[in-house]
Amino acid sequence: MRHGDRRPASRTGDPDGLLARFEPAPGRTARVVLHPRLTVLPVPADDLDGLRTTFEVAVPVRVLTAADVLTLASDTRSRAERAAAYDDAIAVTVEAKRECDEAAAQVAEALELLQAARDAADRVSAQQARAEATIAAARERLALLEGVQRSEPELRRDLEDARVQAAAAQRELDRLGASAPPDVATAEAALAAAEAELERVVTAGRAGVDPVDGTAHRLELWAAQRAVSEARAELGRARHAEETGEHPRVAVVRRRLEDARERIVGLEMALDERIRGERREAAEAPAEARALRAQIAAVERTLERSRRERAAQTAAAKAAVEEARRRVAAAERRLAAAVDRLEPGAGIEQTDAVLARARNRRALLDGADPEAGGGTAALLHLLAEVAEPVLLLVEAFPDPPDDLLEALVSVSALKRVVFATDKTSVLHDARALDPDVGAVRTPIDIGGPRPALATSDGNRS
Repeated sequence: MRHGDRRPASRTGDPDGLLARFEPAPGRTARVVLHPRLTVLPVPADDLDGLRTTFEVAVPVRVLTAADVLTLASDTRSRAERAAAYDDAIAVTVEAKRECDEAAAQVAEALELLQAARDAADRVSAQQARAEATIAAARERLALLEGVQRSEPELRRDLEDARVQAAAAQRELDRLGASAPPDVATAEAALAAAEAELERVVTAGRAGVDPVDGTAHRLELWAAQRAVSEARAELGRARHAEETGEHPRVAVVRRRLEDARERIVGLEMALDERIRGERREAAEAPAEARALRAQIAAVERTLERSRRERAAQTAAAKAAVEEARRRVAAAERRLAAAVDRLEPGAGIEQTDAVLARARNRRALLDGADPEAGGGTAALLHLLAEVAEPVLLLVEAFPDPPDDLLEALVSVSALKRVVFATDKTSVLHDARALDPDVGAVRTPIDIGGPRPALATSDGNRS
């Protein structure tokens, strides 16, 4: 049978109970199953000190004595003043938490913008690599178109180089002669790759995808078409070589020879015009040369502008991330101070729990009788300040006020309360409590070493 409660454990709202233990004196160990709300322990005066110093339970517990209560009893602030202090501390904490949350959201947003800026910079770098290859090919073509505008010594030097290259290619071609057929499969694969690239460029143009701007796309299309033409010519030479049995390098060397001869013809024409003083002005240059110059210049301007814009965006995003992180650090410092004001020692990770406990303690002040004096008012204030889920009062009132049990019952609705006393008057009144709100439970003195904490279904006699 439970002391003070004859109902089965399943009807108490605390079916497993909460086992507490203590050492009332050296060599003795006692234990008791606590009531779900208010437990009154009849303990001899000689055992109170041992209970206070050795009391253990499986959850955090605050142990208070008469000295603690008397200290708070000297607080001359009115209930309204204490409530106002709570309201201010809670409001400051809520505002600090809001600032922390907003700063954290700003960090996340800034990081997203930074990643987007970096992705854009990477895209510009990839576009630049493609555009530079196209520009290089366009410059080669432009150099041929504008060759007549170069100086006579330059033209003669290039012409001599071209003749040397043509002679070297002719000698190698003569030396190779007939041999194994060229690799047709490789030429076919190269043509397929070139056609796929051309299809990609054409599709991008239809879809309105423009890596840099319209001029860049036109240059890229021109380069892709040229690559397909060259691949087809190379495949034709490879197939011809396969049919005629030419050496695999013959097609390559022959192409080099043809390129050198084309350069010789172009340079000879340019040199002839230069010698005859027929240098053309830029306005009279061929339409293709004018278009290439304009396209190259436009692409280069666009690339440079894109690089500057992306670099500026990335730098701004980095600065925003750093600023947001500084705001987070400052907000966390303010929040830590606010939380510590409500509950010393608590960290900002406990903010929600601290606020919940503070609001409960603030509500408890509203429930206190403003006319109550002495120990009862001090007790209510004390309980409102305690964060632990279990509060142990050890003979807190040498001369208990008449409404002591009523105050204990009121506060036990918020936290589990244990009151240890040797006052028979308090024990007499406690035995009349409704079993749902409180009970007198006599500790069982088991002697010997202290057992491990465990749960039980209650004291039994």
